[in-house]
Amino acid sequence: MLGEIYKAWQKSGLDAGELGLPTSDEYRVPDGWRSDFEFGSLIFNEVTGVVTKVLRAYNDAYEESMQEPAAAPGPAPAPEAAPAPEPVPAG
Repeated sequence: MLGEIYKAWQKSGLDAGELGLPTSDEYRVPDGWRSDFEFGSLIFNEVTGVVTKVLRAYNDAYEESMQEPAAAPGPAPAPEAAPAPEPVPAG
């Protein structure tokens, strides 16, 4: 990661910032470059010279987590036996 995208990531706090760690190298998009991070993306527009920060929405993260297969639940625990009744005193 170089140039304006790196500078913007540095200003946002690097890996401790709201974007987190990079998950991609810079790649070409129309009119510029983009780099993806754990929690969003930075997009540099070569025409305007502006870097736009796009944060990942909660709904995106939720939808992605729902795509992952859930662990199958194990068997239900056996019920505990009830204690034996107390003997009735003779009398």
